[in-house]
Amino acid sequence: MAAALAAAGIDYVHLPALGNPKDNRVPFAAGDPAARQRYADRLALPEGQEALALLAEESETRLVALLCLEADQSRCHRQAVLDVLSGTSPRGAPPRTPRPGPDPA
Repeated sequence: MAAALAAAGIDYVHLPALGNPKDNRVPFAAGDPAARQRYADRLALPEGQEALALLAEESETRLVALLCLEADQSRCHRQAVLDVLSGTSPRGAPPRTPRPGPDPA
């Protein structure tokens, strides 16, 4: 993917610290509070904080897109990342459950 994007003039930066562990994805998508807390705890780790800071910094000067396998953002950890960056989710607290809505294209 990185090579194809680079050929189109788009930078690709993989931030594994922002990923949701495979075994946490299904319960997270179902809205399980323990799974959401597990992900919030992951973001609160130093690696997560560093990746969030990099993402915030990059978004100040350029267009940034968050990518994930989950098609429905209302069930995805992308929304949790956005909540933390926008300040709507207290650090270390479970991200809020987003309202269902259309997946932005």
